[in-house]
Amino acid sequence: MFYFQLIKTNELNRNNMENYYLKIKEYRLRNNHTTAHIAIQMEISEKSYKNIEEGTIDLKLSKLDKLVKILGIKKSEIFKSIT
Repeated sequence: MFYFQLIKTNELNRNNMENYYLKIKEYRLRNNHTTAHIAIQMEISEKSYKNIEEGTIDLKLSKLDKLVKILGIKKSEIFKSIT
């Protein structure tokens, strides 16, 4: 039983993280920003930024702070649908 609950918890966490990355992309598109524009503003490569949106690399808090400033939103907006 514990093993099944652990798998379900991991599945929920993965779904929440996917929502987080989708939210970032959603706000970027709403603001009509390209991935290249965001990457330049964040001082990272476009590939690194695309990896953030795809969820293949973690977004450090310092980069998240920079990203929400660029998008003109609060951090809570990204996490709103997750909780």
